[in-house]
Order: sequence, then C-alpha cells, then structure tokens
Amino acid sequence: MKLAIGTAQFGLDYGVSNTDGQVSEEDVDKILRAAIKAKITTIDTASNYGNSERVLGKIGVKCFDVITKIGAVPESVTDIKRWVFEQIEGALVRLNLTSIYGFLLHRPNQLLGKHGDIIFDALSEARSQRLIKKIGVSIYDPAELTKLINRFDFNIVQAPMNVIDRRMYSSGWLERLKRLGVEVHVRSVFLQGLLLMKPELRPDYFRWWNLIMQDYDGWLNTSKIPPIEACIGFVKQFNSVDKIIVGVVSPTHLDGICKAVSRNYVITAPSNIQSDDINLINPSKWIL
Repeated sequence: MKLAIGTAQFGLDYGVSNTDGQVSEEDVDKILRAAIKAKITTIDTASNYGNSERVLGKIGVKCFDVITKIGAVPESVTDIKRWVFEQIEGALVRLNLTSIYGFLLHRPNQLLGKHGDIIFDALSEARSQRLIKKIGVSIYDPAELTKLINRFDFNIVQAPMNVIDRRMYSSGWLERLKRLGVEVHVRSVFLQGLLLMKPELRPDYFRWWNLIMQDYDGWLNTSKIPPIEACIGFVKQFNSVDKIIVGVVSPTHLDGICKAVSRNYVITAPSNIQSDDINLINPSKWIL
C-alpha cells in the first residue's frame, strides 16, 4: 500500500480544512487499527508535531515503519554530534521504539552550512548502530535538492506534491531520485485540505487565486471526479512515488482515502491548474 499516515493532527490543531481540532488518543488508536487492516505500513511524524510522538508511543507503533523529523540545530549548541544523538534517542523514547525506520531533517539546508558534515556523519553513525534505518530530508522546494544530492547520500526524500504543485515532476526530480535509488514520499497531496474544501468554505485569503481555483472546481465538475479521488489519483499515477502521506482524522476518513487509492483510473489534470506561486502552494506562507 502506497499510503502512509501523516500525524500532524495527532499532536496539533492542524490543517486549513480541519474543523475538529486535534485528534483524540482514542481516535488515533482507532485510526491505527484501521491502518493495519488496510495494510498500511508507514507512519510519518515529527518532533515538532506537538505531542504526536508521545501519543504514538503510548498506543504502540512497533508494527509500523515510523518516520520522524527534527528541526534545525540551535545556534547555542556546541557539541553537534551529541545533540543529534540526543534527538534520536529522545524520539526513540517518545515513540517507545528501539529503532526508527526513517530519520529526516526538516531544515536540510543546514547540511550546507559549517556543521553540515558533522550532522550527516552523526546520522550515518546512528544508522550504522541501527538506531535508525534510513536518513532523509524533508524539503519545501525541489530546488533545495540540487546542492544537497551532490554532497550527501540520502535514502529518503519527502516533498510536497499535488495537482496544483507539480514541481517534483516538472523539475525532473521524481525520475532522478528514482534512478538514484532514493525513496520518494510525497505530502500535501490535499494541500492541507484546501483542495477538498467546497469553494464557498475556502478562507478569503485564497481569493487572490480565484482563477486557478475556479479552473480546478470546473475540472472536477466537468470530470465528475470527487476531489479526494482527483488528488489521490493524480499523485498515484507516478511510479516514482513510493509513499503518499495523508493526514487522517478518523477511521471513516481513512476508509474514504483507501477507496480512492484502490481506484484504477489515471487522473489527467489540465495544465492550467498548476502553479509555482509559493504563497499558494506552501502553507507556511499562508496568512489566515
């Protein structure tokens, strides 16, 4: 199963379309049980997703491949290697695991700074000690990969990709990473839920992109494709995509996504509904 469970909602009130707030521990447990039944094997989390790691550790995730992420090394840190190991060991404790499948850097451009080699060497040492299985980066823009890939040997690259944000494909990085044997995990396939919202419920901020959103809505209406199936179907067609990370708020929500994944048709999205405008495609830039 290509699906992976994203867990930002397990530790935070997250998502532009999320009206229910943080998912309760009881519902997280139900979601994970449903994921097992659906043969989903991967969970994606991060140290900055509130208490998500602790919630997962409490419930138990030993039957999943767990991926987590850390942020930038603070300027005050002098012993870089020790700090990296402390982050790994802390994540292992919170997740109640002895090994983590994937350990990603949330601010990978720090690898290009003065401490870059020390950070990567520490991660490589942790991998050799089997504290982590794979090293990776979580990026916001495929352009970040140009310098990183030339210097470092990654096992996983996580990047945003959806029917509006097609940079991973158009830049050629999807195929290049596949040739290099790197796992590609795509996130933001629903653009934080924006692509699933009814037009009248979208925040006023998005009025600046009325034309592209109207074209998107028109395409869905003409094609008679439910938004969830359009979004999943678009990214699923790329063989270079190994995992599709989706935020889930209930077992019913997960079931709907699994049904969308099971559809065998290919989604051909028109070229006029794509954009490189970071103020639209990068949720961290949104002013809501």
